[in-house]
Amino acid sequence: MAQAGRTFIIRRHLMAASAALVPAANMPLPSPAHTASADPIFAAIDAHAPAYAELLVLFDAQSAAEKALRQAIDEKRPTLEARLDEALAAEGHLGLIEIDASQRLVSTIPATLSGAAAVLRYVRELFERDKYALCEDDGYRALLYSTECAILAGLERAQGVDSNVV
Repeated sequence: MAQAGRTFIIRRHLMAASAALVPAANMPLPSPAHTASADPIFAAIDAHAPAYAELLVLFDAQSAAEKALRQAIDEKRPTLEARLDEALAAEGHLGLIEIDASQRLVSTIPATLSGAAAVLRYVRELFERDKYALCEDDGYRALLYSTECAILAGLERAQGVDSNVV
């Protein structure tokens, strides 16, 4: 029995979605700049991207410091150890910022189909490029649910139906 207040994707929705997507498949997705003000997911992506990028820069600095330390002569070791310790200490703070941005990203419900596509593309590209899984199982379930809500709302708008999806 379906729980009141929830909408689930059923075969009818999938058929309507596939029919609606066939003509759209050849259309380019709008750029995030065009729809950012209408959809909170773009702000969540924009908040995560620099946090993640800073973490990658830090990881590169840590790797460079470790490599230099392994190759160092004895008199340079204290300076290089201090540099490595500093890079390692910064990881905790930057890691927490990135985790917070990730959690906000997966809990933000896209307001548009463009937003739903953008967040799915962003998560896919992170994994393809860096083999980085943005979140754990619960986070992916939240992301899938929010994307489902955005798709259903977009389909209902396209069909002229006005109802709450959440």
